[in-house]
Amino acid sequence: MGTACKDLHLYYMEKSNARKPSKVTDILGEHDGKPFLGPTNYIVVDFKDLFDLYRLRAVDTSLLKCYSLLSWQWCQKHAPEVAFLDPQVVTVTNLQNDRQGMVNYIYDTLWSRRDKEYIIAHWILLVITPKWSTCHYLNSRIDKNAYDWTPIKLAIDEAWAQYVQRGGLRKTGHDTLIHKKDFPVKQQIGDQCGFYVCHNMRLLYREKVKTLAEFEGTITKSLPTSFEDVREEIASFILCEIINPKGMFRLKLK
Repeated sequence: MGTACKDLHLYYMEKSNARKPSKVTDILGEHDGKPFLGPTNYIVVDFKDLFDLYRLRAVDTSLLKCYSLLSWQWCQKHAPEVAFLDPQVVTVTNLQNDRQGMVNYIYDTLWSRRDKEYIIAHWILLVITPKWSTCHYLNSRIDKNAYDWTPIKLAIDEAWAQYVQRGGLRKTGHDTLIHKKDFPVKQQIGDQCGFYVCHNMRLLYREKVKTLAEFEGTITKSLPTSFEDVREEIASFILCEIINPKGMFRLKLK
């Protein structure tokens, strides 16, 4: 286990076992509309999130938000052509309960980030590349019985149609988005889907790909034998950017 993981564990044990009012069971932070289009939103990392993180199990929405934010920080310096969708907005729940709101959010992001080459979302891992009129589904569990992609495909298509109608960048002669839903990526074992999402996300934005062939070649690269590096990155981000009083995503008391 890395240094950041050990330090975060020590911090959480001290805070969760403290007497009130110093007792803390959730780690709280916030971000403005720069990383993801939209108003100020909150980050909540609870015991279950940390339990799963340390056991290298499921990475839920809160931890995916942390990884998307640390990825956004890196891309600001090294890959400004990459943009991200908020993992707390593009969800199954919102698709079911507020479909139009989610469609509007995807469209608004496509348009406001139209100078970007890649728009990344965490749904397994979706990568919308306007210049190629393509959406790749980097699915670490390709199983026709596991999930129906039709609802999210239709939502993205609706947002894309509005984007194209307004004159957004796309491949010449390809106004309709191409969906690659069974692209061959390494398949998960157990419930580690979120770690695959983080690994594939990092692999993509750190590679300076310029062609579709390079892009598709990148995402077929072998996965590491473990995801301890992803775990360490997330732990370090929580310590340095959320818990740290000088962190970019600390909770700003009103």
